Amino acid sequence: MQLIKRKLHLFIQAINWIINIGIISIISICFYRLNQITGYAGDDFLYHGECISAIHNVFEWIQSVINQTQMWNGRFIAQGLVQLFMQFPKEIFNIANPIAFIAVGLLINLLVRRKIREVNPIYLLLTYCTMFYFLPDFGRAVLWLSGSFNYL
Repeated sequence: MQLIKRKLHLFIQAINWIINIGIISIISICFYRLNQITGYAGDDFLYHGECISAIHNVFEWIQSVINQTQMWNGRFIAQGLVQLFMQFPKEIFNIANPIAFIAVGLLINLLVRRKIREVNPIYLLLTYCTMFYFLPDFGRAVLWLSGSFNYL
């Protein structure tokens, strides 16, 4: 009897993870597609230095991050990451942003449940929906470089 319960429990866990992987895949594809159709925002160019002096290499980026740390505004990490990602084609950000969004959702679920094997698919889907709904501008801000680094 106990062997049957254990096998049933393992079967249910396997089904849960198959559903979770399906949810993660669908959310990743949707988020990736949204990133493809979303361009840069004004803040992305501002943090890149287009308004003052453009950043074109690693040394200019390092100097800009040093200058931002001296402003003591608390956003130098986000601004530095925006400037770093602006050095590469947007496709790299389009891939990295959904990965970060998925990771944050999984971490929220794992911290709440405290068991890695028991992530409930309904809670996981609800987490992603609420993250997208309650983030600024109904989730649109996390599709821009500056918004994603500030809010995620």
